[in-house]
Amino acid sequence: MSRIDRYARLAVLSGVLATLLLPGGCGPSDESPPAETTKAPVGPVEPVMPEKVRTLRLVADRGTAEQVERTVRILNVRLAGAKITGWAKLSPDGAIEVTLPDEEELIGRAIDLLLAGGNLMFYGLITDDLMPREEQDRLIALIDKEKDRGAFDDAKAKYDVISDRETARKYLVELPGVAGYLLESVTPGRFQDSPALFYELVAEAARENEELTRRLDGRKEAVVFDGELILSPVVKGVIGKSGVIFNLPEDMNLEDTATILRSGRLPVDVSLESPGGDGESD
Repeated sequence: MSRIDRYARLAVLSGVLATLLLPGGCGPSDESPPAETTKAPVGPVEPVMPEKVRTLRLVADRGTAEQVERTVRILNVRLAGAKITGWAKLSPDGAIEVTLPDEEELIGRAIDLLLAGGNLMFYGLITDDLMPREEQDRLIALIDKEKDRGAFDDAKAKYDVISDRETARKYLVELPGVAGYLLESVTPGRFQDSPALFYELVAEAARENEELTRRLDGRKEAVVFDGELILSPVVKGVIGKSGVIFNLPEDMNLEDTATILRSGRLPVDVSLESPGGDGESD
């Protein structure tokens, strides 16, 4: 799991059509994103590796061969975007092998990049004024059971379940959501004297976000990363293409977080099988 989901106190402010007014009275600002933005690198090539390397093995969770191949490409985009000398490839037994320089700090950083699902989503949040808590708990238990049996179909379902990492409380959100990971650009910067990530959604996601926020006007929106709630602002007006995630921790690696978001969602989830020993580069 990436470090991004450990930083759960975020705020989102629309930069184009409207402002999200957060509980506590955070209002609009005349600050703007940096002039230049950087998009995901395309088509990285295998780098020349140092003599002393370590190989990590990642296991892909229930995906087609094409999805796993796309996952490998995204992982290489992330490594290149983070300027980490490393390379991911499929092994003969179907695992994903990632070769990295044998440096502990770098390997820890690479693992965060590799394991992040990168699934940023926006949903309508079900609050107690919309549905009694007892009914929410009943539906949450039902959805959890369907997921355990592999019977949950989010294309047909009306609700899904997310969780709050800090409190472990579960929430209902309305489906469908908006794919916030469909980003045109992400730029690290500062906003209201705090670390921030300025972003722009691709046209399709921007249109969907307009429709979602038009429906949610006056209600809470759930901003979710890899299934966990990171923010629930109140929507005021229609929100479109641009926004900023701010109030991030000063020690957060904004460049790596931006790299994850630029590269997009992994087609399949991956997990770390086991670290390999020292080896020699080819």
